[in-house]
Amino acid sequence: MRTVLIILGILAVIVGCVISLADILEWSKRRRIVLAVLFGVIGIVAVNLGFWLSNKPATKQEIQEIVQTGDDSLHRHFDAKFDALDERLKLSPEIEEGDSTYRAETRKLAERLQKVAKTGIEKGMVAIGLEKYDEALTLLDLALEAAHDNLNQRGEVFFYMGLVRFRLAEYELAIDCFDSCVTYSPGLYEPWNNRGTVLGALGRYEEAFTNYEKVLKRYPTYAQAWHGKAMSLEYLGRFDEAMKCYDKVIEISPAFNPAITQRERLLEKWKNSN
Repeated sequence: MRTVLIILGILAVIVGCVISLADILEWSKRRRIVLAVLFGVIGIVAVNLGFWLSNKPATKQEIQEIVQTGDDSLHRHFDAKFDALDERLKLSPEIEEGDSTYRAETRKLAERLQKVAKTGIEKGMVAIGLEKYDEALTLLDLALEAAHDNLNQRGEVFFYMGLVRFRLAEYELAIDCFDSCVTYSPGLYEPWNNRGTVLGALGRYEEAFTNYEKVLKRYPTYAQAWHGKAMSLEYLGRFDEAMKCYDKVIEISPAFNPAITQRERLLEKWKNSN
C-alpha cells in the first residue's frame, strides 16, 4: 500500500507535467494548467502519504501479527530500532554504567521492542536493556543452543553474555565470555574493548592497557578504546600519557562527555599536585 501510493503519486506528478506542456491536447491553456496543478497536488499528497505510512509507528494490530505469525516483512519495520539498541548495548560498559540518562533511554527503547523481539538474541538484548539480567542469561543460553554451528551468532551471544556478567560484577566470567566471543567472531572490536573495561574493574590496569593497545592497533580511530587506555594510564600514574589519550578521544569524538569530564578532573588533579 505504501509503495503503491508513492508510485501513483510520482505518476500523477508526471501526468500533470505532461498535460501542462502538451500542446497537442485540444484544450484551452487555462484548462491544462488547472488539470496539471490538480494532478500535481494529488501526486505530492500521495507521495507524502506513502512516506508517512512507511515511517509511522506500527499499530497494535501489526505488533500482534508479528507476535502471533512471525511475519518477517512486518518485523523489518523494527530492524533500525533493534540496531539502535544493539549500538547502545555495545558501548563500553563503564561509560553506560556512569550515565543514568543514557541507561534510562536504553530502557525506554527496550520497552518499545519488548513485544516484537523474535529471536533469542533479540529477546536477550531487550532483557539486558530492561536490566533483567537473570532472564537475559536464560534467553541467551537458549539462543546459544539455537545457534548450533553458526559462528557469528555464537560470537554475538557470548558478547551479550559478557555484558550481563559484567553488570552482575562477575568479572572473571565476563572475561571468559568476551574471550569466547573473539574466538567465534575474531573481526569484532567491541569484545576486546569491553574486556579491557573488565580488567580495569579487577584492578589489572597493565593488562587493561595492553588490551586497549591491541584494539587500537587494528582500529586507531575507536574513541572508546582511547578512553579506556587513558583511564588505564591514569590509574597507573602515567598522567601525561593519559592526558594525551583524553585529547585523542575528544579529537575523534568531540561530544564524548565522559572523556571531557575526566580530562578536566585530571587536569585539576595535575595542577594541585604541582
